[in-house]
Amino acid sequence: MSTRRTSSLPTDIELIPSRLYFSVTNIRPHSTPKIRYFSIDNDPDFQYQPFFSDFGPLTLLHVHRFYTLVSNNLRIKKETKYHFVTTSNPNNVANAVYMASTFRMIYLNISPEEALTPFVSIVSTLKPYRDASSFPSTYDLSVLSCLQGLKRAMSLGWYNPYDFDAIEWEENEIVANGDMNWLIPNKLLAFASPHDKREIQPGWFVATPSDLITKFHDMGINHVVRLSKKFYDEKVFINNSINHSELFFPDGTIPPLDILKKFLKIIEGPDVVALHCKAGLGRTYVLFYYFHFYHLCFIDVFIYINWKYINYNKTQRLNENKIFVLIKTNIQRYSCSMSHD
Repeated sequence: MSTRRTSSLPTDIELIPSRLYFSVTNIRPHSTPKIRYFSIDNDPDFQYQPFFSDFGPLTLLHVHRFYTLVSNNLRIKKETKYHFVTTSNPNNVANAVYMASTFRMIYLNISPEEALTPFVSIVSTLKPYRDASSFPSTYDLSVLSCLQGLKRAMSLGWYNPYDFDAIEWEENEIVANGDMNWLIPNKLLAFASPHDKREIQPGWFVATPSDLITKFHDMGINHVVRLSKKFYDEKVFINNSINHSELFFPDGTIPPLDILKKFLKIIEGPDVVALHCKAGLGRTYVLFYYFHFYHLCFIDVFIYINWKYINYNKTQRLNENKIFVLIKTNIQRYSCSMSHD
């Protein structure tokens, strides 16, 4: 797929009336006492860590940092105008527009479409986000799609900028700490498979079940569901009052109906569930999407794909994007076949 580039450099786009502006420029302007210019292009707090050809989207932590930074400045320095700038690098432009539009959506409490209105002249030229592979992209993710995923999550109470714990989020995503994030706060957690040994390769450390016991108890988690082959002894969880279930199915496939039914029975019950496959990326999210389609069948599966992209700091692999297209095609048949046990 060819790279899309902005045909011109937009300047002085008003984001918040008389307070916040946006420009694409390759010359960094100098701030004055009344106008402050800022950029996140090279700021370490706003850098996406790619796997291969992916370059974003920036994560929920980045969204929260940006919202907090800008809203605090607007509140504290009421006489100052702020000007958010980025270079013409297509990756930078896409990420900057995403940050600016998420800020507008949250700050002004408006729709995703309204949040993108100031960028109407360039939104169709923005470089789309893509899967984490070196192959041609099979599923392009737009800035609008990311906004829709975040807006839906906010409407469900999954993200609130006023009670989001950025420190905990950052600690939890460290691989050695479990590489975990709430998909549904206080109900469903995604994490990477723990291992019996902390060091699984020279210099590569992961969590063991024993490392997670106290954390899971503090989080109220009382049920672990494993979708992958065994890398640890489940008795460590069971002996510490955490239920454990096996729902294995091959990576990169649609789960069979009996697995879906068992998962729904678990997640619809009172337990707070920690769900994992090997990396906590593919099979984990297939079941996550099925759960939402079963209960919210009118919701487009891609809204939840977009929430996954920005929330879990991981990008889809190539084959998984194809799987989600199959889910979208076949979900009605599966939903009609399933019933509450």
